[in-house]
Amino acid sequence: MVELGGELRQFHLMKHEDSDKVSVTYPAAGDNVIRNKMTKTSPGWSPLSPAEISPKGKEDLKLDTNSKNEDVSTSRSLSGVEGHGEVYRERLGRVMINETQYFDNVPKSAWEFYIGGYQPAQKWLKDRKDRELKMEDIQHYRKIIKALVETERLMGEVDGVLKLD
Repeated sequence: MVELGGELRQFHLMKHEDSDKVSVTYPAAGDNVIRNKMTKTSPGWSPLSPAEISPKGKEDLKLDTNSKNEDVSTSRSLSGVEGHGEVYRERLGRVMINETQYFDNVPKSAWEFYIGGYQPAQKWLKDRKDRELKMEDIQHYRKIIKALVETERLMGEVDGVLKLD
């Protein structure tokens, strides 16, 4: 349990050795200014079709062609590290920041994840509306998504440990 907590802490501090191993991409050139307003009717996240999954995402994700679900589903190693063995399903999507630019391969679970009443993936972008994202900001946001994905994974592992006790 202590190990899981330590790993979670490292992801939240963005100092975990896997923090840079992200499948989220930022593929389109532009001015990097966040103009899209995210509301309940226009949430900012939209699902990807199989053809839209970014090449970087294809390295980490393989399409599950056996899915009977109409949603775009993928199978991915929980930790993003080869040999982990556990697999979960997630929907991937695109988060538009303006008319032409977006973050690609964002898991819906990370986009909708709550921590203390906030949705960090959404709040971070909303707090920067009308600002230009620098390269450091783009990398930081990608790490936020990674931390949220890993938080969900680690919470599942903690739940598993607690059920054993």
